[in-house]
Amino acid sequence: MPERTLVAPDDLRAFAAALLEKGGLSAEHAATTADVFVWAARRGVESHGIARVPPYLGLLAKGVANAAPT
Repeated sequence: MPERTLVAPDDLRAFAAALLEKGGLSAEHAATTADVFVWAARRGVESHGIARVPPYLGLLAKGVANAAPT
């Protein structure tokens, strides 16, 4: 079984938000999205948790996800 590294929720939230902002989201949207991902992960819903960051970054890079919704 792969080894797991535990990361404090606030640190994980900040890291995910930084990645999402670098991917094109506004700081506000990146923070909200990261908060939801960490919230889901902390409740054991891995499919909708922090594991979603890489796919979201891919969608943003391809222009499939709207980085600047109105």
